[in-house]
Amino acid sequence: MLMANTLRFRNADKIERIFDLKGSTVSREVKITPQTKHTATLKDTNFVKIQRDDNLFKFMQEDVGKIRKILSKDVKFLMKHGIMDYSLLLSAEKFSHSSIMTDDGEKLGPETPQSTSHE
Repeated sequence: MLMANTLRFRNADKIERIFDLKGSTVSREVKITPQTKHTATLKDTNFVKIQRDDNLFKFMQEDVGKIRKILSKDVKFLMKHGIMDYSLLLSAEKFSHSSIMTDDGEKLGPETPQSTSHE
């Protein structure tokens, strides 16, 4: 099974980083140079280093639960069909607090604490 890149960007200039995560750090690093574009697809080791140094991703607790459920369903599907290769394509996009929508369609305003923001 092969899937195409499913990321859709409204504005590629707002993309900070893109990661192709497989859950391993063995041979999973892209050398970052001054010429590396912000839309280059980085790998697991890059993610670990960038998250440690910059805390790029800050998820709301409810989103963490949703992501875990989705990943769990994916793993069960892959196991059922004897597929062992898996990638999670993850991107970080610049945003303002006022552009974040909750599941019930409400906008989070500027009064929302920084710790509740997400990617």
